Amino acid sequence: MERHSLFEGRIHLYRRPGTNRWHCSTSLNGTEHRTSTRQEILEEAKVWAEAWYFALRGQSDAGLLGKGKTFEEAAEQFRREYPILTEGQRSERY
Repeated sequence: MERHSLFEGRIHLYRRPGTNRWHCSTSLNGTEHRTSTRQEILEEAKVWAEAWYFALRGQSDAGLLGKGKTFEEAAEQFRREYPILTEGQRSERY
């Protein structure tokens, strides 16, 4: 996997095997954030990743960056919705 770092390792750019597009990741306030840059050229991906990082930093500084749901919360929501999604066609055991 091809990798590059920006801003003294604060942003990580990488390209997964089998794809031409670059992805980026960073850690803010102990939370990992990842996204696709949707770019195939490294220099364009670097510019995109920098803009994304500064947008995240701005959201974090303004207190707008939420943590999202925990796995337990998502699992509980799935348990509530499972009977509706399957319309009674599958056993709850699955």
